[in-house]
Amino acid sequence: LKVTPSKASFQKEIDCVSLKKLSLEVVGEFIFINFNSTPSRSLESSLGNTREILLNISEAIGKKFDTSKQDFKANWKLVIENTLEGYHTNTVHPETFARLGINQTSPASIEILDNHSVFTLSSTSSEVGLQKMARVYSHPSFKPNGFFHMLIFPNLLIGSTYGLTFYIGTIKPISPRNASFDYNLYLSKNASDKPENIQKMLGETAIEFTRQVMNEDKEVVEMVQNGIMQT
Repeated sequence: LKVTPSKASFQKEIDCVSLKKLSLEVVGEFIFINFNSTPSRSLESSLGNTREILLNISEAIGKKFDTSKQDFKANWKLVIENTLEGYHTNTVHPETFARLGINQTSPASIEILDNHSVFTLSSTSSEVGLQKMARVYSHPSFKPNGFFHMLIFPNLLIGSTYGLTFYIGTIKPISPRNASFDYNLYLSKNASDKPENIQKMLGETAIEFTRQVMNEDKEVVEMVQNGIMQT
């Protein structure tokens, strides 16, 4: 509140109703808000090496084409744990990830960067349809050879398939035994200005793939939650 008639006569009241000041920092197109007006740690320090990855992803992301939500009957930390590595894909997602050319022999790159997790499952085939399309429609700033996933602590998730499509989501605690995963799906910047039939095909493929993977994860995470409850 900048201007108020006769402000001096009721300054205390104005101070009481002023909005709380927040700290805001920007990395590319990503906006981070800290509810502490004077954070004890800068965003750059908190992100560490993941900041450069975020900048590259920000440059590559284009048009949003879907918003969705998956509810889990499980503690949010179990849902997070399921996203930290790619080892479980062979048993939980054998059919879905096979479409990306990813199987038991696929190279896996996994890094823990401070509090954050980054992994890539690389394709073992050069004949996958999406991989071929990525050579044309992915953005040069971010072109993973397969499935990329990153957790920005504590609950921001960013994933991409060949740099063609992206998801950005957050896992939110609802109760000790319930959580939700809210996410948006995006096309790469290079695909966003291509003909509608290309955008539609990529979008529909990403929606179907993401929802199936989510349902597979949901089944396993909820089984783990039930096992913990029984124990």
